[in-house]
Amino acid sequence: MALQEEMLRTDSLETVKNRSIPFDINEEITDARNSSLKIKDILEDSLLIVRFSVYSCRDCLDFLISELEHARKENKIKMAMLIANIPVRDLHVKCKEYDTPLIYRIDSLSFDFDYSLTPYVFMVDKKGHTSNFFIPRKEFPDQTKDYLRRFRS
Repeated sequence: MALQEEMLRTDSLETVKNRSIPFDINEEITDARNSSLKIKDILEDSLLIVRFSVYSCRDCLDFLISELEHARKENKIKMAMLIANIPVRDLHVKCKEYDTPLIYRIDSLSFDFDYSLTPYVFMVDKKGHTSNFFIPRKEFPDQTKDYLRRFRS
């Protein structure tokens, strides 16, 4: 079963927990100042990556951002957003809109399901090991809240 199908079929909080799939931390990303850096330059001990495209479902994205804002305040989650298909000149607007400076453009990641317009989140450590892939669904808000509660700092 493909990873995306596995994540979408989940009816409970079970996520793809301990499966580390390849993640190239040497890929270049662009920040709001149009500077290039590598993904490894933003990694900390543990970082929640929020991945979406400007073409993602707006309702889905609004739901996810709302939950992330609440979880970030409550749980002090460290996170970064990697956005596809966004003009670099719009990154600074998103930094203010989402109240975080850790917003970067990268149009594709090495995951086979990254072409999807569905927002997803995952954890990555300093070495690039990935875990806890999760596709939030606005139809199941409690799953998203439970998922985000796992990452208290």
